[in-house]
Amino acid sequence: MTISHETGGLSRRKRMPRPMTSFWFVLAAVLMSVLPAHGADRTIYLTFDEGPLSGTVNILDVLQASQVPATLFMVGMHAEASASNKMLVRRAKAMPLVTIGNHSYSHAYNHYRHFYGDTEGVVADMLKANAVLGLKPAVQARLPGRDVFRLPSMSKDDNSLGPAQAGREDPDYEFVAASGFYLYGWDHEWVHKGAGADRRPSGQRNRPPVRLRSFRQTRQTDPVDA
Repeated sequence: MTISHETGGLSRRKRMPRPMTSFWFVLAAVLMSVLPAHGADRTIYLTFDEGPLSGTVNILDVLQASQVPATLFMVGMHAEASASNKMLVRRAKAMPLVTIGNHSYSHAYNHYRHFYGDTEGVVADMLKANAVLGLKPAVQARLPGRDVFRLPSMSKDDNSLGPAQAGREDPDYEFVAASGFYLYGWDHEWVHKGAGADRRPSGQRNRPPVRLRSFRQTRQTDPVDA
C-alpha cells in the first residue's frame, strides 16, 4: 500500500501544555509499537476516521511531535461545519507525513441501508467530499460503515453483513472504485472469533501480517478504537 505525502511547515507559535488524556496514552502506546513491529518485518498503518472533529487537534499534535505517518479519512460535512474544522483540514494537509483520505461527504447520515441502495448516490456523495476536501483522483477513500477494499492488488467485501442485508443494499463497489477511488476498509487479514483465535486462511498465517490500526473519532476529545 502506498501513502502519499504533502509538504508543509511547522508552526513556531508557543502553546500552553494540554493535560494528558487517555487518548494521549493510547496513541502514544500505538506509536511506540510501530518501530519494533517494523523491525520484525511487520508494518502498521495508522488511520483515523470521522474527522475533522474536536479530537483531531490532539491527533495532529501527537503525529507531528512523533513524526509518524498516518492517514486521516475525513468527512466532508464535518470539514465545512466550522472555521476551526476548515483550519484543521488545512493544517493536516500541510503536514508532510499526513495523508488526507475521503470518508464520504455525509457519512450516509448514518442510514447505511438507504445509502448503499443507490450506487450513483454513493459516488455523488464521495465526489462532493472530494470537492470540499480539495482531493483529486485517484483518491484514497474509506466508505462509511462498510469494511470494503477495492484496490488494484486486492478486492474484499464486508463479511460482517448477513446475506439478507447484503442483498438489500447490493451496491456496485467496482463502479465506485472506477469513479476515481482506492477503497480501503479497516480490517484486512486479522479476523478473530471468540477469545481471538486466528481465522485467517492457513496460507496466510505464516506471512508477516499487515495491520490497519484504525481509530474512529467522536465529538469528544478521545477517539474510539474501531
